[in-house]
Amino acid sequence: MERTIKSNIRRGLIIILTLLLVGSTGLTAWWFKQPTEKAKEVPVYTCQQQIQVDYRVFITPNNFFSEAIVGPGQAYITPLTQYIETVLNYNFSADTSSDISGQYQVDATLTGYILQETNDGKEMKKEKVKVWTKPYALFPPTPFSAQDRKLEVKQVVPVDIQYYAAFAEQIVRELKFSADVVELTVTYHVQGNALTPAGQVNEPLKAVMVIPVKGTSFMVHGTLADKKEKSITKSETEVVPSVKTARIGFAVAAILFALLLILVVFKTTAEIKDPEEKKLRKIIRKHGDRIVAGFSWVPALSEKNIIVLNSFDDLVKVADEVEQPILYNEVNDTVHSFYVINEPLIYHYSLKTSTQMNIYQNQITTKTDSLKI
Repeated sequence: MERTIKSNIRRGLIIILTLLLVGSTGLTAWWFKQPTEKAKEVPVYTCQQQIQVDYRVFITPNNFFSEAIVGPGQAYITPLTQYIETVLNYNFSADTSSDISGQYQVDATLTGYILQETNDGKEMKKEKVKVWTKPYALFPPTPFSAQDRKLEVKQVVPVDIQYYAAFAEQIVRELKFSADVVELTVTYHVQGNALTPAGQVNEPLKAVMVIPVKGTSFMVHGTLADKKEKSITKSETEVVPSVKTARIGFAVAAILFALLLILVVFKTTAEIKDPEEKKLRKIIRKHGDRIVAGFSWVPALSEKNIIVLNSFDDLVKVADEVEQPILYNEVNDTVHSFYVINEPLIYHYSLKTSTQMNIYQNQITTKTDSLKI
């Protein structure tokens, strides 16, 4: 059975359901193209390496200060400095046991610079330009190894600051050249390796200590720590549950929207906008309590006695004038005739609608079984 609904509502439902169907169908197709499984890298071995260089400054006995050792982070008087004791600390830790191996070494480089002014477009800056360099091996390559989850290396490496200062002074005396800046760069190298059934880890670390040699005082600078973490992974396949859920959800939605669209298209009809029907509805709504519906008679009058009116309002005026009820004759469901009888005249107004209407469904009209003239 078809249902009649307003054309605007029906058209809107068709458009909305069509858009929803197209959207859900497109999303369903898109989700069906997505893989239900994906590869994931899972760590099977993870290790962490850390290098840290600590230091303290040993002071030459003198008549001015009683301190024999000064800790880090201060400024130090070069003539009173006996040497710098540096300590290389290296730690290796992993989540499982493995074959740990590697080596460490300490090198030093004494470098003389001149300062050259440069313009970077904003301001004048002084740039260090290397003039001479002298390398030293402070600690030879030393291996380490262990079969464990952890390994620790601690190595004391003294730095004789007076030795390098004396070399810089020798260059000034013999070569008659004085560098603007002389720095001693101490580099701590550590090469850590780990061999596991899943693979091998090979990561280098280093720390750098920079010590100004020229002048009467110095401070220690540089990058004294380094830390790295490395993992060995393997590829595993895991199910993506959201893909299957989305496939089912959008597929069900597409089917539902398709069924609703079919029902609207084939099981509903658009309500026809008939101006005569609108007039009839307005008459029943406004004057239903004055209309007597459901009567029949056999007029004994000629057609000359019938006065056809152009509007229902005119018929209402006549009814008010002659004080007679407005009668409704049920010819069929599309022809609707209204009368006011004032013998020997019959005043008549008629409407013809394109769709069938039954004014008896309107509760404000009065229905009689028979009314005869």
